[in-house]
Amino acid sequence: MHTDTHGYIAINPATCAILARRALELAVKWVYSADSYLKVPYQDNLSSLVHDRTFRDILEPELFPLIKYIIKLGNMAAHTGNKITREEAVL
Repeated sequence: MHTDTHGYIAINPATCAILARRALELAVKWVYSADSYLKVPYQDNLSSLVHDRTFRDILEPELFPLIKYIIKLGNMAAHTGNKITREEAVL
């Protein structure tokens, strides 16, 4: 089944932000499971995982602000009444 991601953005940017955050979380957890260099920190929530020094050491420096943006926007969409714009979701 083919899904049109642009349709999700147009219909509900907040859903797009939540799904992007979830995809990021799954990807980060996969990286931890696949890379023996990385050790899961005491807390295994997404924020702790991406802020862990060993994880940041393997990232290209320009990726970290993008990761933080996805987390922040996804959390805003899931936990506040703040409106997520189409532009924010696309970014």
